[in-house]
Amino acid sequence: MAERPIALPPEIGSIAVPSSDIGQSNPKEIERPPCSKCGTPMMLARIEPDEPDHDKRTYECPKCEHAETVVVKYK
Repeated sequence: MAERPIALPPEIGSIAVPSSDIGQSNPKEIERPPCSKCGTPMMLARIEPDEPDHDKRTYECPKCEHAETVVVKYK
């Protein structure tokens, strides 16, 4: 399987913004799902390519350090 290049989200100040959030009313507002263990809003830690047209996004909890990974379709 050929590797495909990945693009990091653009940065606004010191906040990384996913490309899907660009153009929305508040570009600094990033979806932060609640931690399934403690309920604290999680931080997007990394985005990796997955199957075609999908990314694997890993969120980490800043309070209890729990991590969750989800696969999302981006096209």
